[in-house]
Amino acid sequence: MANRMHLHEHMEWTSNNLSGAVISFFSLLLAFSLSSSAGSNKERTRLIHQHADAIGRLYRKSFLLNDSVKASIKSYAVQCLNLKIRSSQLHGDARRHIDSASFWLNENYLKSITRIKNANAEDQQVARLIADEVQAIMALDNNIHYSNQERTPAMVMLLLMVGSLMVGFLMGLGRYHFRQRKYLGPTLFLFLSTMTVLAIQDMDNPHTGMIRPPYDVYQDALNEINND
Repeated sequence: MANRMHLHEHMEWTSNNLSGAVISFFSLLLAFSLSSSAGSNKERTRLIHQHADAIGRLYRKSFLLNDSVKASIKSYAVQCLNLKIRSSQLHGDARRHIDSASFWLNENYLKSITRIKNANAEDQQVARLIADEVQAIMALDNNIHYSNQERTPAMVMLLLMVGSLMVGFLMGLGRYHFRQRKYLGPTLFLFLSTMTVLAIQDMDNPHTGMIRPPYDVYQDALNEINND
């Protein structure tokens, strides 16, 4: 009897240690992945705000310039914002086509500004001012594009899914070598971990997920320009 009790306690201790190690590893991996995805989502939000503000700043600076330059900048700003709004509403090849159009709009407008070589000193100064602002807009646009490509590595997502199943099994269904099966704990754990993994996947897809960056700032900026 004493020997059986000793063996049972030894198995229980071993099972608890194994469960604790797996749960600790899984919790660390889950927390790291969630933190990384949340950080990427926050970075996208920051870049989008900066991008919309850069377009608005260029338009506001045009108030100091002559009417023809102001009209040119307004047309460029409206096109930029419309393309970003359309891009946020589309998926797949259609969105990539709009992103390409946005890239070429920036390139062509910058080239049209930098072609001013033989103008007087005042016009050249205006051209440099506009070119600097357009380059800032282009840099932010590129940063947004690349940030949207960031994903949690597939191997990490696989580890999260496998780890979730293993921890659920060790928490209840396989506890103490099938001597005591429990269902509520592992069921709740699997539900919460699955929702967390889905949240990570959702934040990794800013154009299709439910957790999306604030693309409405582009519409706000467009409304501000159109109302002037």
